[in-house]
Amino acid sequence: MSDKLRIGLIGLGNQGMEYLEGQQYCDQLEIVAGCDLNDKQREDVAKKWPDMILAKDHSALGQLDLDGIIMALPHHIYAKIWDSVLEWKLPIMKEKPLGRSLPEARSFVHKARMKHCPLQTAIQRRDHPSYQRLAEELKDKKVSDIILVMNLGFKKSDHDTWRDSKTSSGGGALLDSGYHMVDLALFLVGQFDLLSATLWQDDVLCNPSAGDVEDAMQIIGRQANTWVYIQSRRFLDKNGGSPKREDVIVHTDQGIFSANREGVWEGVPGKGKLIYQCARDWNSAMGSQLDDFAQLIHNKALEYDKYWDQLPAQKIIQQAYQLSANWYGEHHEPH
Repeated sequence: MSDKLRIGLIGLGNQGMEYLEGQQYCDQLEIVAGCDLNDKQREDVAKKWPDMILAKDHSALGQLDLDGIIMALPHHIYAKIWDSVLEWKLPIMKEKPLGRSLPEARSFVHKARMKHCPLQTAIQRRDHPSYQRLAEELKDKKVSDIILVMNLGFKKSDHDTWRDSKTSSGGGALLDSGYHMVDLALFLVGQFDLLSATLWQDDVLCNPSAGDVEDAMQIIGRQANTWVYIQSRRFLDKNGGSPKREDVIVHTDQGIFSANREGVWEGVPGKGKLIYQCARDWNSAMGSQLDDFAQLIHNKALEYDKYWDQLPAQKIIQQAYQLSANWYGEHHEPH
């Protein structure tokens, strides 16, 4: 009989599948049950993991003997089931963002603490080998500026419907791909103050206060002696430019260092001196993240220093939306 922790998975879409694939790289837990409203997704999972208990409604997982829950759902679904899942009194790992807004994020954290349910957010890039190695490289260096870029490179026709609704998604490029870069900046250089933020939709300045969902973003921040620049796009631009890209470039007192999901360089990505190389896929990161979740369960800790509750990232993002709305208002005042 296996002594692995028994985990339930709510949501069997793309992200849920990454957890199912990633569990083979973690020897401490096993995903034994899952649920999804989509019949086809349950059928696909059943073919590959025939021993899993599968259900349509999430409430079925509450009847099982489980040690923890992973939640990988569209952003607007969490609020609908959060209270009922907390009644199971189990540790939870929730996909980012922690909430569609800072108030929602704070509400999730508060409710989890009131029910004594340990809560971990899933931020895979912190566990990716290349970014962990970059963090090690920066430990003995003074960073003057850090540039983080993520372009998803999607075509407009590839977008997900719920992501285009402010109510469902909470936001666009800033709360999606930009969230990863904000968190990665916090991981690499620490807390920073936000100085400016602009958001675009179809390459035109947009207004998040009016419900616009941005497909491109740029923010600038400052941390001690370090400038922080973050930009992200969801789609190719109108001319087919801004292809898929993910890079971190850091200027230090000992030269330029950079990383993406394939390695770390002294110099710019792919062109400088390669000092570390790794697989681009998520297998190692997912396995490490699941190991961390297993430790959280074993320690029964409500506070977790590696994947803390993500409120600092959410606070920066909330400020960015407000600054962007202010910027829009200043440039669109009636004459």
